[in-house]
Amino acid sequence: MKRHIPALLALPIMLSAMSCRPADLQGSPQVRVREKFADPKGVWRDRPAGWGRAITEPPFAMEELARRCIPRLLANCETFKGGYLSAPGRPRIYWQIQEGEPGENAASAGFTLFVEADASLIPIFWAAEANAYEAPVVFWTGDGADPIIAIAGVMEGNGHYNADALFRWTNGPQTLMPIQTGNWIGTAPAPLPADLWIKKGLAFTYNPSGLLTAGTSLWRPEDGDRCPTGGSASLIFEVRDDTLVLTHATYLPPKSQD
Repeated sequence: MKRHIPALLALPIMLSAMSCRPADLQGSPQVRVREKFADPKGVWRDRPAGWGRAITEPPFAMEELARRCIPRLLANCETFKGGYLSAPGRPRIYWQIQEGEPGENAASAGFTLFVEADASLIPIFWAAEANAYEAPVVFWTGDGADPIIAIAGVMEGNGHYNADALFRWTNGPQTLMPIQTGNWIGTAPAPLPADLWIKKGLAFTYNPSGLLTAGTSLWRPEDGDRCPTGGSASLIFEVRDDTLVLTHATYLPPKSQD
């Protein structure tokens, strides 16, 4: 079991794919990415409304957050990271990262988000889809919009697919609104070359200033199971109507080999 130093502050993170063996993919002529997969390992599936809210765990004392997994999402579950997030005019959000033994979905990490009520904590969202989760970060998209909470996650396997979870942090009756992350597939305003593919999870950067970017390598058809030779792409996203929207894609050709 991996041990971590307890963390209360979260920094911007980036996930990167390390393996060169791609998954079987299908894609659109604009941004060609993995579109079909066996749930729950699909990197860009849109979770159904209310996902992760089937929690019956009763309120518990705050000090329990550092003592046990709440709720217990994994076998032999342990927790070494947790804390809280604060923002002006928003209820405080508490969080916990869990680690345990992989279950039937091959996930060995989970997270839970909580709200405070009468000096107790109430779980409101959770997920156990990843091999590892990072501590949550908060970023503001400007123009008086609600802040966004992002929890980066990477799945087990050669594709290192994303298990990121994004939430709009409101001051309304529903504190956290899940953001759909898969609708951008095939909608790039600047199409990438037609013979290139995105075959693995993206390397997202969640900047507190609101800039939401991702980088990815690109595969040629002849690359097969080898490392990519098609260069790379830089992507810029926005959050609109609780949906992740791709607004710009820049193709970066491969560097010449001298």
